[in-house]
Amino acid sequence: MTTPVADRLAALRRMEPPQLAEILRRVPAVAEAVSGAGPLSPYGAVLGRPHRSAGSFSVPALATLLASHAAIDLTLASLNRFELQLATLAAWHGGHLTRADALAEAGPDSGPALDEAAGVLDALLLADRDREWLVLRPGVKDVVPLPGVPARDGMAFLHSEQLAALLRRLGETRPPARKADRLDAVVARLCDSDVIRAVAVAMPPEVLRVFKLLLGHGPQRVRDLGVPYYSPWGARQATPVHWLAECGLIGVDVDAQVCWIWLDVLVAVRGSLFDDWRAAPPEVPTTPLHDAGGGLPVVLSRLTALLDLWATDPAPALATGGLGVRPVRAAAKTLGVPPGEVGLLAHLAIGLGLLGTVSAGSKGRGRNRTEILQWAPTELVAEFQAQPAALRWALLVQAWRDDPRLNDFGGLPERTAEGDDDVGGNVPRAALARVLRDLPAGSGLAADDLADRAEFLAPLLLPAPATGGLVAAARALGLVPGAGPVGLTALGRAVLEGPDAVEAALPEPRSEFTVQADHTVIAPPDLAPEVTAALERYAEVESAAGARVYRLSERRIAAALADGDTADGILDFLRRHSTVEIAQNVAYLVTDCARRHGRLRAGAVGSYLRCDDPALLTRAAEVRSAKLSLLAPGVAVSPLTRDKLVETLRQRGLLPVAESVDGAELPAARTVAVPRARSRGRLLEFRPAGGVTPGELEVLAKSLLEDREDTPRALFGDRSWPA
Repeated sequence: MTTPVADRLAALRRMEPPQLAEILRRVPAVAEAVSGAGPLSPYGAVLGRPHRSAGSFSVPALATLLASHAAIDLTLASLNRFELQLATLAAWHGGHLTRADALAEAGPDSGPALDEAAGVLDALLLADRDREWLVLRPGVKDVVPLPGVPARDGMAFLHSEQLAALLRRLGETRPPARKADRLDAVVARLCDSDVIRAVAVAMPPEVLRVFKLLLGHGPQRVRDLGVPYYSPWGARQATPVHWLAECGLIGVDVDAQVCWIWLDVLVAVRGSLFDDWRAAPPEVPTTPLHDAGGGLPVVLSRLTALLDLWATDPAPALATGGLGVRPVRAAAKTLGVPPGEVGLLAHLAIGLGLLGTVSAGSKGRGRNRTEILQWAPTELVAEFQAQPAALRWALLVQAWRDDPRLNDFGGLPERTAEGDDDVGGNVPRAALARVLRDLPAGSGLAADDLADRAEFLAPLLLPAPATGGLVAAARALGLVPGAGPVGLTALGRAVLEGPDAVEAALPEPRSEFTVQADHTVIAPPDLAPEVTAALERYAEVESAAGARVYRLSERRIAAALADGDTADGILDFLRRHSTVEIAQNVAYLVTDCARRHGRLRAGAVGSYLRCDDPALLTRAAEVRSAKLSLLAPGVAVSPLTRDKLVETLRQRGLLPVAESVDGAELPAARTVAVPRARSRGRLLEFRPAGGVTPGELEVLAKSLLEDREDTPRALFGDRSWPA
């Protein structure tokens, strides 16, 4: 019998570069493995591993990789629903499938579609069509997911007498003598629709009800079927579950108390392995996008605001080293964005090395002493912010695309846990990007329609219930519009190719916005990044769909004043860039903030608060969370730290500043953490999906196939792929 590795090696020796290029295109993880990265890397799913030349990747090593269970699994994941159903049908038939059997299952009109799908399986080295219509290659049948549990797998552990008893209940009067023959006979009778029909006729009404429920709704918990507990031991119990199990029609997981009908029985009842064979995704017309994306998305400014926030007030880390829900929700409330978006940005910033942990002291004594850690921006932030906005956005999208630990199937994350890489966890996001890229430019689908289409095109990677979380992340990153139909914006389509494509697609940036009398600022989506950054020092984003709407904020203006800005400087910036004259009440907002700014003075006691205005100091003392006590005229003290006191009062609309012991105003303190290893290497380098661009795939395939020697060379040192 040919081994999987020998089979793939023989196929590669006959293969031409275009066919291998198609495999690399359909399964990008194979191309990634050439550079030592990705879920098929022998080192695990590692981001940013140094590139190794294709010359070190011999044909025998490539054959060993393609024969591994992980590579077969990812290749199966690249199939659409129709192609996967054909592979599953072949596995159900023992790995050998005739065209007649396929037509009997899929319908007489499906011949051309079946031939095309069989050709795809052959091209991807999942099947061989040289001698028969379709034969799964060695190692594939055991990896193909079946839509149920075969009876043979569940009954192999039964004793010979138990199998004989099952045969008698299924109508066999003379069971075979050998256990193997008895098992074959049980499976054969469970596949016989006449036998199942005869057993169903003899079922009591309650048993028939449970049987139909399992047929129509799949596996069920035992207690949901009205049976308190199932046990195959002890005195016989007269329940529907026991009745069906004793006839061999169902399997039961005793520990989990879950039961199901054997796949053999399902096929016998339905007459086919699948109810529906559809060769193409549902036809749904696309609709124009609500916002085609004329400028860089607001996600960059939100990331900057988050890093600035945690620079002055670091987020407490979990005892296990992760980032919990509370600091994420607190930051979301401060920034005025959904918690899930903050959690996503925090996760990506940690992966890029923009956030790291810093010690904030310790608690406990002796053996119980533990270090208190906080999350704060690292020294790489300045390097990151110095890059062009297009590159920063591309790196952020790349971090989302390639992160194997991020689980956004259930929605945007509100926490980040430390742990091992989830190998292959980034593959579904790459699949969604391909689905979106294939839609017509400038148009999209409703979220439900996109989920249906994605489930057909990549059923193993993009089941319909899980696509919503991925779409939410794509909206947060600005790849698709924030509302309405889901489709890549012009810049979203460009950023998947890299920052150069984004720069080419960007219109000439504008530097003007409109300051309105109600304190709102209307800015075009293509506002210059430096103007956007300056505006967001004084205003908060209210809407980022189409034209961006900001609102001038006392809190933001106060923070800018604390960083050294002046009222005249702020007003001069607004006048230079506004398309209309600044309204009087807008100017008053800025000057009033400046007038009130610094009248309250905080120092270290804990902390103290001093003010020349007794009424203002009394108002501050009424803020219960500040825990202030009036000590003397114009002076109050608090057990809070100085920075915490300033933060608490600012949240209540007061504008204190911190001062030193000699009364000098202090700028806001910023905490800097140390970036993690591997961060700097991937911070400023954009890599296309799969490690190579589409135009390089055939060149890479030709290079990989140049070595056709019998002696395999080591892939990486003395490591080899697990079969």
